[in-house]
Amino acid sequence: MMWGCMSSHGVGRLHIVSVTVKAMDYIEILQNKLLATARDLLGNQSWIFQDNNAPCHRAKVVQKCLENHNVNRMNWPGQSLDT
Repeated sequence: MMWGCMSSHGVGRLHIVSVTVKAMDYIEILQNKLLATARDLLGNQSWIFQDNNAPCHRAKVVQKCLENHNVNRMNWPGQSLDT
């Protein structure tokens, strides 16, 4: 499996994932890949991050990490047709 990110400014870093991703693994990916890509592609411009709401994405420690790095998030939409 691979983790990657992209924006209208270009394609970001990729990360090969060979095991089930736990919260601390995801934080490492965010810090080493996402934040570095955002800095390289966007500089000081504001940006919004969206993940797919996997269990490791919802972990409180991950949410705190994103908050500490001032990452603006867009919630993943619900899968119900009622929303």
